[in-house]
Amino acid sequence: MRSMLLANRQIRAMDRFFEGAMERSLSPFAVMDKVLDSITTPIPPEDGTEFTVYKMVPQRYKVVYQEDGSVHYNVIEEKDEELQLQKE
Repeated sequence: MRSMLLANRQIRAMDRFFEGAMERSLSPFAVMDKVLDSITTPIPPEDGTEFTVYKMVPQRYKVVYQEDGSVHYNVIEEKDEELQLQKE
């Protein structure tokens, strides 16, 4: 069975992190709130960004921003790509 405990150097790094926060008179809860806020903030892709998601079969998407502020991830079909290449 795999151990759920952190390695000693990971624990020491966390100790140093909180010691530094306490030296600056910050609450450990306030520090964790800032950390969690920074890692959970979504970074939206730029308009027109294309990317591939690999599941069982790779699928290509194109990011399109709508006027109402919503973001659509449109599936790029191989037929669509072929038509675009033929138009160019």
